Amino acid sequence: MAVKTIDLTRNIRDSIYDRIKNLSTDEQIKFYRIQASRLNKKLQKSIKSKV
Repeated sequence: MAVKTIDLTRNIRDSIYDRIKNLSTDEQIKFYRIQASRLNKKLQKSIKSKV
């Protein structure tokens, strides 16, 4: 089964746009920082569980 990377990328982009379209620039920056923080925590847990 082929991965449809373009469709996946567009779906992710559209989903994020829907979540932030009504936010101010500062709120958008905060959104991205929060999401990055969540991802980093998730990755750290994943790394620790593999050790």
